[in-house]
Amino acid sequence: MTEPGSWTIRVDVPDAAAVPVLEVAIADLIAAVSVQHDERAGIWRLTGYSAERPDRSAVVRSLAAAAHAAGIATPAIAISRLPATDWIAEQERALPALDIGRFRVFGSHVTDPVPAGHVPVRIDAGLAFGTGHHESTAGCLVAIDRLYGDGRSPPRALDIGTGSGILGIAIARWLDGPVIATDIDPVAVRVANANASINGVSHRFSALVADGFGNDEVVRNQPYGLIVANIFERQLIDLAPLAAPALAVDGHVVLSGLQAESADRVADAFAAAGIACIDRVELSGWTTLVGAQVR
Repeated sequence: MTEPGSWTIRVDVPDAAAVPVLEVAIADLIAAVSVQHDERAGIWRLTGYSAERPDRSAVVRSLAAAAHAAGIATPAIAISRLPATDWIAEQERALPALDIGRFRVFGSHVTDPVPAGHVPVRIDAGLAFGTGHHESTAGCLVAIDRLYGDGRSPPRALDIGTGSGILGIAIARWLDGPVIATDIDPVAVRVANANASINGVSHRFSALVADGFGNDEVVRNQPYGLIVANIFERQLIDLAPLAAPALAVDGHVVLSGLQAESADRVADAFAAAGIACIDRVELSGWTTLVGAQVR
């Protein structure tokens, strides 16, 4: 299907250190994203592509939060039309099915059968982060696969910064306990709950609007056997002292959205709060940390 009115989002970033953070924020709002360095202008240009007109307010919210986390001003955002493109074919090329550990992550355009022994997780690209194609999300899935490959299951899981709900839904599809998910963006919460319904886990997955632990239901359901947070360095560091008392004695945290140096700082913050790093997943420069209570 070829449609006129395909769209592009362009963001010019002045600070190289901020590029990965903004790339994470934009990557799964759209079908694909590229990064180019313009040495003459001294900027890094992030360009995203979408079959439909992007929701500007959702894009601005996501990039503003990412810019704040990266310590820069919110960059200008240019949204414009592209020539007619076969976007079904483009999406299939940009978002193929992924096998990540025991998880098969795929969009609705993928019709191949799920391989035997894999946990199917259907997530389409949309207005909330998380299709599994970014290394921070994939790293979390690898970490979860490593943690529970022996058949154990946490009694209750918490997914902070859930975005599309991909991580919480993957947990709910594979393991036995209920999953509570939080996000500061009401749009993401609606998307996550809709994705839970598509994946048949609405009875064990509930997404709520909250900033981390800032919700009465999140507090009431402590302690958690598994806490997953794929967010930004500053947010994770602020989360450390709150996560420790919310974590079950034999529970684990999975922390992502990090590159090497920021991962070390986050690991130090959690160690100071009594949660030691016991494993790391490294994927293309992105780090996912696994932590457990210090006994």
